[in-house]
Amino acid sequence: MQYVIYKLSGKVLADPASLQQALANIAKQSQALQHQAVIVHGGGPYADQWQQNAGLSVVKHNGLRVTPQADLPVITGALAGYAHIQLLGVLKQLGIQAVGMTPTTGATLRCELHPEHQVLGSVGQVCANSGHFIDSICSQGYWPVFHSIAYTASGQCVNVNADDVAVALANTLEAAAILFISDVPGIFDHQGVTLPQITCAQIAKLLAQETIHSGMHTKLASLQAINWAVTKRVVIGALEVLTEPDAGTEIIATSKTSEVAL
Repeated sequence: MQYVIYKLSGKVLADPASLQQALANIAKQSQALQHQAVIVHGGGPYADQWQQNAGLSVVKHNGLRVTPQADLPVITGALAGYAHIQLLGVLKQLGIQAVGMTPTTGATLRCELHPEHQVLGSVGQVCANSGHFIDSICSQGYWPVFHSIAYTASGQCVNVNADDVAVALANTLEAAAILFISDVPGIFDHQGVTLPQITCAQIAKLLAQETIHSGMHTKLASLQAINWAVTKRVVIGALEVLTEPDAGTEIIATSKTSEVAL
């Protein structure tokens, strides 16, 4: 079974029309290309709003949400609750059977406290583990849908970066590709023009540039953990990456031609 990971940003989830369009096009693409879709989603706008409504401060550290233990019920409700159910509801409308789960359900991924947890709070980091559970549910015709609230080996509930979840799932399932879909058309060069293609070797160079900020910086940092020998293609862009072959920024393992200048 060939897997493709689709990571939907919180901005996509927060716009009902965009979410409907994205999932409908993922279904069409999966059927046309005969691969198994695995969905990972964020929910930043929901978490921001819920924290603010509760009188809590929204704080980021190196692009990651600071998650005090006292804030965790609110953040969990936004990400693993409301945002997650909204997405599952749209899949139901499209006639797609889906199973919603945590990144650690079925021992799919392993999770431990983030190395900077003293600053970040109840935040974890995930890595590849076992694809057996996902193989089983997909063989029965279900789509796996992952939110970004996980638990550690000791059972501690933690918030994790959804981009890290997508990459760890790709490594676990030996996915052919990952598509990151948001409201941003791709990776920009220093002139603000979308880069059509880069190689994985150029990621470190991009991370060192001041033109890469916040969410894109954490996304590119996540990509450094990909097993490029297996997952040879990553696409970052807006909804158009699902329907237009040249949309977004494609990141490939190696280039047969010269690399694009950054």
